[in-house]
Amino acid sequence: GNLIGFSDVQNTGTVQIDNGTLRIDGNGTNTGTFTVASGADLLFRNDYTFSSGGVSGLGTLEIDGSDFDLFGGTIGVQNVDLNSGATLDVSGGGFSPTNLLLDVATLTGSSDVTLSGLTTWDDGTMSGTGTTFANGGIDFTGYANRVINRDVEHSGTRTWTASGSIPGTGTFTHQAGTLTMST
Repeated sequence: GNLIGFSDVQNTGTVQIDNGTLRIDGNGTNTGTFTVASGADLLFRNDYTFSSGGVSGLGTLEIDGSDFDLFGGTIGVQNVDLNSGATLDVSGGGFSPTNLLLDVATLTGSSDVTLSGLTTWDDGTMSGTGTTFANGGIDFTGYANRVINRDVEHSGTRTWTASGSIPGTGTFTHQAGTLTMST
Protein backbone atom coordinates (compact mmCIF):
# COMPACT_ATOMS: atom_id res chain seq x y z
CA GLY A 1 0.00 0.00 0.00
CA ASN A 2 0.90 3.64 -0.07
CA LEU A 3 1.48 5.90 2.90
CA ILE A 4 1.17 9.50 1.78
CA GLY A 5 1.40 12.97 3.19
CA PHE A 6 3.73 12.90 6.16
CA SER A 7 4.90 16.36 7.14
CA ASP A 8 8.05 17.23 9.07
CA VAL A 9 9.65 13.81 9.42
CA GLN A 10 12.67 13.48 11.70
CA ASN A 11 14.07 9.95 11.33
CA THR A 12 16.51 8.83 14.02
CA GLY A 13 15.67 5.12 13.87
CA THR A 14 15.01 2.58 11.11
CA VAL A 15 12.23 2.78 8.52
CA GLN A 16 11.65 -0.37 6.43
CA ILE A 17 9.56 0.04 3.24
CA ASP A 18 8.58 -3.45 2.06
CA ASN A 19 6.15 -2.47 -0.73
CA GLY A 20 4.24 0.49 -2.08
CA THR A 21 5.36 4.11 -1.63
CA LEU A 22 6.25 6.11 1.44
CA ARG A 23 5.78 9.75 0.39
CA ILE A 24 7.16 12.45 2.65
CA ASP A 25 5.65 15.85 1.83
CA GLY A 26 7.18 17.91 4.63
CA ASN A 27 10.64 19.09 5.54
CA GLY A 28 12.83 16.94 7.72
CA THR A 29 16.21 15.64 8.77
CA ASN A 30 17.69 12.19 8.97
CA THR A 31 20.24 10.50 11.20
CA GLY A 32 18.59 7.06 10.92
CA THR A 33 18.19 4.59 8.09
CA PHE A 34 15.62 3.92 5.40
CA THR A 35 15.60 0.48 3.74
CA VAL A 36 13.64 0.28 0.49
CA ALA A 37 12.76 -3.21 -0.79
CA SER A 38 12.67 -4.16 -4.46
CA GLY A 39 9.58 -2.65 -6.09
CA ALA A 40 9.05 -0.17 -3.24
CA ASP A 41 9.56 3.62 -3.35
CA LEU A 42 10.67 6.32 -0.93
CA LEU A 43 9.50 9.69 -2.28
CA PHE A 44 10.55 13.10 -0.94
CA ARG A 45 8.47 16.07 -2.11
CA ASN A 46 9.94 18.79 0.12
CA ASP A 47 13.33 19.81 1.50
CA TYR A 48 15.14 17.10 3.44
CA THR A 49 18.65 16.83 4.93
CA PHE A 50 20.74 13.76 5.72
CA SER A 51 23.46 14.47 8.28
CA SER A 52 24.09 10.76 8.88
CA GLY A 53 22.31 7.46 8.36
CA GLY A 54 21.27 6.47 4.87
CA VAL A 55 19.04 4.85 2.30
CA SER A 56 19.73 1.32 1.07
CA GLY A 57 17.96 -1.57 -0.62
CA LEU A 58 16.83 -2.68 -4.06
CA GLY A 59 14.00 -0.13 -4.42
CA THR A 60 13.81 3.49 -5.60
CA LEU A 61 14.56 6.79 -3.89
CA GLU A 62 12.68 9.56 -5.71
CA ILE A 63 13.27 13.27 -5.12
CA ASP A 64 10.55 15.29 -6.78
CA GLY A 65 10.69 19.09 -6.99
CA SER A 66 12.57 19.63 -3.73
CA ASP A 67 16.03 20.19 -2.26
CA PHE A 68 17.70 17.09 -0.83
CA ASP A 69 21.00 17.60 1.00
CA LEU A 70 23.37 14.70 1.61
CA PHE A 71 25.84 16.20 4.08
CA GLY A 72 26.55 12.89 5.81
CA GLY A 73 25.45 9.27 5.63
CA THR A 74 25.14 7.16 2.49
CA ILE A 75 22.73 6.67 -0.37
CA GLY A 76 23.25 3.17 -1.77
CA VAL A 77 19.79 2.28 -2.99
CA GLN A 78 19.28 0.57 -6.38
CA ASN A 79 17.60 3.52 -8.18
CA VAL A 80 17.57 7.27 -7.62
CA ASP A 81 15.16 9.42 -9.66
CA LEU A 82 15.59 13.21 -9.62
CA ASN A 83 12.52 14.88 -11.17
CA SER A 84 10.61 18.12 -11.67
CA GLY A 85 13.08 20.72 -10.47
CA ALA A 86 14.65 18.63 -7.72
CA THR A 87 18.17 19.48 -6.51
CA LEU A 88 20.39 16.86 -4.87
CA ASP A 89 23.42 18.36 -3.11
CA VAL A 90 26.06 15.70 -2.38
CA SER A 91 28.54 17.57 -0.19
CA GLY A 92 29.44 14.89 2.32
CA GLY A 93 28.57 11.28 2.84
CA GLY A 94 28.54 8.72 0.06
CA PHE A 95 26.31 8.65 -2.99
CA SER A 96 26.59 5.41 -4.95
CA PRO A 97 23.23 4.17 -6.20
CA THR A 98 23.25 1.71 -9.06
CA ASN A 99 21.05 3.72 -11.47
CA LEU A 100 20.31 7.44 -11.74
CA LEU A 101 17.56 9.27 -13.63
CA LEU A 102 18.11 13.02 -14.08
CA ASP A 103 14.94 14.61 -15.53
CA VAL A 104 14.56 18.41 -15.22
CA ALA A 105 16.71 18.30 -12.09
CA THR A 106 20.15 19.18 -10.70
CA LEU A 107 22.88 17.00 -9.24
CA THR A 108 25.40 19.20 -7.45
CA GLY A 109 27.93 19.23 -4.62
CA SER A 110 31.54 18.85 -3.63
CA SER A 111 31.56 15.05 -3.21
CA ASP A 112 32.19 12.50 -5.94
CA VAL A 113 29.26 10.45 -7.24
CA THR A 114 29.84 6.85 -8.38
CA LEU A 115 27.17 5.09 -10.45
CA SER A 116 27.71 1.43 -11.34
CA GLY A 117 24.59 1.06 -13.49
CA LEU A 118 22.84 3.16 -16.08
CA THR A 119 22.52 6.93 -15.83
CA THR A 120 19.60 8.32 -17.85
CA TRP A 121 19.98 12.05 -18.46
CA ASP A 122 16.82 13.51 -20.00
CA ASP A 123 17.23 17.13 -18.96
CA GLY A 124 19.02 19.01 -16.22
CA THR A 125 22.34 20.04 -14.75
CA MET A 126 25.34 18.39 -13.15
CA SER A 127 27.33 20.97 -11.19
CA GLY A 128 29.70 21.36 -8.25
CA THR A 129 33.34 20.54 -7.62
CA GLY A 130 32.89 16.76 -7.30
CA THR A 131 33.21 14.29 -10.17
CA THR A 132 30.46 12.03 -11.50
CA PHE A 133 31.74 8.56 -12.41
CA ALA A 134 29.10 7.05 -14.73
CA ASN A 135 30.60 3.55 -14.85
CA GLY A 136 27.48 1.95 -16.36
CA GLY A 137 27.21 4.54 -19.13
CA ILE A 138 24.86 7.45 -19.75
CA ASP A 139 21.78 7.41 -21.98
CA PHE A 140 21.22 10.91 -23.32
CA THR A 141 17.52 11.08 -24.18
CA GLY A 142 14.94 13.77 -24.80
CA TYR A 143 15.07 17.11 -26.57
CA ALA A 144 16.26 19.51 -23.89
CA ASN A 145 19.63 20.94 -23.03
CA ARG A 146 21.82 19.42 -20.39
CA VAL A 147 24.43 21.49 -18.55
CA ILE A 148 27.76 20.12 -17.29
CA ASN A 149 29.36 22.32 -14.64
CA ARG A 150 31.28 19.44 -12.99
CA ASP A 151 33.59 16.77 -14.35
CA VAL A 152 31.85 13.67 -15.70
CA GLU A 153 33.72 10.46 -16.49
CA HIS A 154 31.75 8.08 -18.71
CA SER A 155 32.43 4.37 -19.20
CA GLY A 156 30.27 1.90 -21.04
CA THR A 157 28.68 1.31 -24.40
CA ARG A 158 25.75 3.67 -24.92
CA THR A 159 23.93 5.50 -27.73
CA TRP A 160 23.15 9.22 -27.67
CA THR A 161 19.65 9.58 -29.14
CA ALA A 162 18.93 13.07 -27.82
CA SER A 163 18.98 16.43 -29.48
CA GLY A 164 20.13 19.62 -27.82
CA SER A 165 23.50 20.61 -26.51
CA ILE A 166 25.63 20.16 -23.41
CA PRO A 167 27.14 23.54 -22.54
CA GLY A 168 28.98 24.30 -19.34
CA THR A 169 32.33 24.57 -17.64
CA GLY A 170 32.83 20.91 -16.71
CA THR A 171 34.76 18.27 -18.62
CA PHE A 172 33.12 15.19 -20.16
CA THR A 173 35.63 12.34 -20.48
CA HIS A 174 34.72 9.11 -22.28
CA GLN A 175 36.88 6.44 -20.59
CA ALA A 176 35.92 3.09 -22.10
CA GLY A 177 33.36 1.39 -24.31
CA THR A 178 31.62 2.92 -27.33
CA LEU A 179 29.57 6.11 -27.34
CA THR A 180 27.46 6.17 -30.52
CA MET A 181 25.82 9.37 -31.73
CA SER A 182 22.41 8.66 -33.31
CA THR A 183 20.23 11.76 -33.21
